[in-house]
Amino acid sequence: MYPNLLDRIKGLTIDAIILIALIIITSDVLNSFENTPEIMKAFLFVLYFILYEPLLVSIKGATIGQNYAGIKVRKANDESQKINFINALLRYGIKMVLGWVSFITFFTSDNKRTLHDLASGSIVIYK
Repeated sequence: MYPNLLDRIKGLTIDAIILIALIIITSDVLNSFENTPEIMKAFLFVLYFILYEPLLVSIKGATIGQNYAGIKVRKANDESQKINFINALLRYGIKMVLGWVSFITFFTSDNKRTLHDLASGSIVIYK
């Protein structure tokens, strides 16, 4: 059995809260220093958004939110293996560009794979 949409949304929501908290904490820390360039803040915020999910998915097999939701991302052709960083980055990029449209195939796929899963060769399974 593959994770339902609610479990995947639960993971996404937790990850969004974590990213917002990271940004707030980083902003507060950087504001405690004098003359912190705004470009540095912007760079760190973009870095968080670009690397958070791909790094955690490729290293741990799941983000913090996905882990809490009881799901993990694996290779579609070998569910015992995590996807590599390039595939995780591709998966995340497609998910960000397409947004909810990426979930169109979720409802028609036997194994609940989304467009970003299909493109990156990944599958989401229960832990």
